[in-house]
Amino acid sequence: DTAEGVARSLVDLRVHRLTRRLRVVHANDAKGARGSHRDRHEHIGEGFIGDEGFRAILADPAVRRAAVVIETPGRLEEDRRNLELLRRLMA
Repeated sequence: DTAEGVARSLVDLRVHRLTRRLRVVHANDAKGARGSHRDRHEHIGEGFIGDEGFRAILADPAVRRAAVVIETPGRLEEDRRNLELLRRLMA
């Protein structure tokens, strides 16, 4: 379901011709499911998006051209872990 949700979101961007305007991606995993209208952050890979969802997001050409800003809970050490995981998922 996560890969499908990512695909639907990216299709929505394309349908509305917004991929060319995508400059920044706000990256955090989600405590709530897609469409829950709740912005509760979780560490990368530990929420509803998960590793596979982030792998799909980071593989998209429009996302690969954008800057990625991590906004996850915690301290600097946890930010480093989230960043390293994103780098591995992008490879």
